[in-house]
Amino acid sequence: MTITLIILGMIVLAFHIVEKVKKYTVKAVILKSIVSVLFVAVAVTAGPDAPLTKLVIVGLVCGLLGDIWLDLKHIFPEYDKTFLYAGFAAFGVGHILYVTGLFAQYGVGWFLVGSLVLACLAAGLVLALEKPMKLKYGRMKPVIALYGF
Repeated sequence: MTITLIILGMIVLAFHIVEKVKKYTVKAVILKSIVSVLFVAVAVTAGPDAPLTKLVIVGLVCGLLGDIWLDLKHIFPEYDKTFLYAGFAAFGVGHILYVTGLFAQYGVGWFLVGSLVLACLAAGLVLALEKPMKLKYGRMKPVIALYGF
C-alpha cells in the first residue's frame, strides 16, 4: 500500500509541476494539496505506532496547510501577507511538532542538541547571505530567521 501511495504521489506531483510552471492556478493548488495528502497517507501507512510517528503525521498535516496557504497567495494577491504568514506559521508549528516528536522518542541527547545548534548556525548563515545573494528580506527578516532555524 505504501509503495502505491508513493508512486501515486510522484505522478500527481509531476502533474502539479507541469501546471505550476504554466501559471499558478487553482488547479495547481488542488494538485499540490493532493500530493500533500498522499505524503500524510504514506506516513500513516508506513510509520510504526510511536510518539514520534503521531507527531510527525500532525506535522505533515501542518505542512499540507502551509503548502495550500503559500500557494493561495499567488491566486489571491490581495491577501498576500495573510497567506504568507499563515503558511509560515503552519510550517513552523509542523517543525515544532517534529522536534517535539524527536525529543519524545529519543530524549534529550547530544545528537538532538547538536542539531539545534546547527539549526541556529544555519539561520545565521541565511541572514548573513542576504546581501551577497542580493536579497532584500525587509519586514520578513525575523520570520526568515525563525523559519531558517
